[in-house]
Amino acid sequence: MTAPRITATCVTRALQPCTSRDATPSGINKGPVNAVELTTTGVGGDEVRDTVHHGGADKAAYAYADEDADWWAQRLGEAVPPGLFGENLRTTGLDLRAAVIGSRWTIGDHVMVEVSEPRVPCSTFQHHMDDRSGWVKDFTAAGRTGTYLRVLQPGRVTPGDRIKVAHVPDHGVTIGGWFSRNDPADARRLLAAESSQWQLPTALRSYVEAVLARAT
Repeated sequence: MTAPRITATCVTRALQPCTSRDATPSGINKGPVNAVELTTTGVGGDEVRDTVHHGGADKAAYAYADEDADWWAQRLGEAVPPGLFGENLRTTGLDLRAAVIGSRWTIGDHVMVEVSEPRVPCSTFQHHMDDRSGWVKDFTAAGRTGTYLRVLQPGRVTPGDRIKVAHVPDHGVTIGGWFSRNDPADARRLLAAESSQWQLPTALRSYVEAVLARAT
């Protein structure tokens, strides 16, 4: 497999206007830039308008894999360029579906990020994809969600920066596995893994607790 690295860095190019379904303009329309500054609360130069569902410490950046973009390009019969899915970082050499929640990556020499939670498609995403029929359902079924990232050590990221997986938690619950199955056993493993050094993202923890409540 290709050595893990960043292949593109992206920020908002223009706001997507409000619609009857989306009361807030969206910054999902992204395109490549020469570099981005990752901070603990977001990406410098990027636009996050719906701060209830996007951005903040638990979703400071969004990463999507070239390998998954290529899969979609074949399925859709058209290119899936960097930024099309609203991602800030394009990667290669990492299976993001197999990324364990809470894993930590170093990017370049100094930046450190943490795999936080899968992206859940929404009506804004469907609108951005030209209201393609069944887009949310198809994206969900494919399970190629990419991953949101916490930023633990901020800094500048440029295309070509290497990615090193610095830590993988023992609980073994992956981005793809959790998104596709919502298994109560995985929910219990995630909660058991919390400690003074690591806590689940707030929204993910709420969903984990809901999964367990339904299972009782």
